[in-house]
Amino acid sequence: MSVITVSRQFGSLGKEIAEKLAESLGYKFLDKEILESQYDKYGIPDVSFDKYDEKNPGFLEYFKSGKDRYLRYLKTVVFENSKEGNCVICGRGAHLMLHGIPGVLKVRVIASMETRAGRVAEQLSCDLKNAERIISQYDKNRSGFHKFFFEQDWRDPDFYDVILNTDYLSVDSCVDTLLTMNKCECLQSDPEVLKNRIEDKFIAQEVIIALMYEHSIPIDILDVTSENGVVSIKGTVTVEQNIEQCVKAAMKVPGVKSVDPEIYFITNYMGY
Repeated sequence: MSVITVSRQFGSLGKEIAEKLAESLGYKFLDKEILESQYDKYGIPDVSFDKYDEKNPGFLEYFKSGKDRYLRYLKTVVFENSKEGNCVICGRGAHLMLHGIPGVLKVRVIASMETRAGRVAEQLSCDLKNAERIISQYDKNRSGFHKFFFEQDWRDPDFYDVILNTDYLSVDSCVDTLLTMNKCECLQSDPEVLKNRIEDKFIAQEVIIALMYEHSIPIDILDVTSENGVVSIKGTVTVEQNIEQCVKAAMKVPGVKSVDPEIYFITNYMGY
């Protein structure tokens, strides 16, 4: 049981590698289209997420509540799909969402601009100059997506276990390398540990969604964590009754065993 995330530069063959790896392992393959097709279960139409399609949102978008809402639902869908393990997730910042969890193999696929431009030019039947322009825009969009939602540089090697350069490596050789790595004892984890860690992240996101969007409880500086179903809610409210509302709403979320509220009541007269 394992989870593999694949981050890739445009034209690096990363998606092809991820798809073939999933097929070789008999794992679920999850990408943007598959993940976003599940948004309807939350009553959110896909069209409302088009502006966040790995693009670098404009400055004014930062101040819109849609950013946080999108990220919460994206995390929920990723955690829900990965908590049972045996899946390959391509893109969507999954390597950052699952960072630090044992049993998750985080892969980045790159290639030189020259190599990528040649591939894109052949695929799109365009010249190399236009291919480079297209690649630069896609790379800029994906970089902006990660900075906007996760405040991280997607090129940072610290977030990956392995980086594959496909200038000379074929799709098959990359897949073979990852199949071998996936068997390495140092990358293995107790299946229950992996499942429980991701399950806790899933529960925490479900609680956040319940508080913010389903019950619309006004709470500031919200932070929710879960450990084996024991949920901690931190934040501040200006209406004291909202503390009890948060606890009641959280207890209705499947998987929550108990709630430890660290929510502070702050009046408007405190002058902070």
